[in-house]
Formats: sequence, C-alpha cells, structure tokens
Amino acid sequence: MAKDEIIDFQQAKDKHVHAKRDKKVKAMRDAFKRARQAALTPAEKRREKKLEKKLQKKRDKKKKK
Repeated sequence: MAKDEIIDFQQAKDKHVHAKRDKKVKAMRDAFKRARQAALTPAEKRREKKLEKKLQKKRDKKKKK
C-alpha cells in the first residue's frame, strides 16, 4: 500500500473538532458582547461607538499601507 493511500483519521477529525470549537467560542463572544451592550448606559454606548469608529479608521489605514 502506498503512503499517499493511507488515511489519517486523527488529522481528518482535528479539522472538524477545531471548526466546532471555533464556532462555540464565537457564539460565546457574541453572547458576551450582547450582554455587555445591554448593560451599558446611553453615554457608555456612545463612548463605545466612538471608540469603535476610531479603531476602524486605524485598521483601514493599516490596510491601505
């Protein structure tokens, strides 16, 4: 049997395990973010929004370089 014909089940399984884990982590992050946003006062929400815009501008500048 040639080496390229051998199936590595662990390697095939790892892809699925990582994808599943990443999906769970993303869901937890999103839930935490929503809960945090719900707990903010209107002034804190404005501050968060302003900060996010500022960070987005920095990211855009880096992409242009």
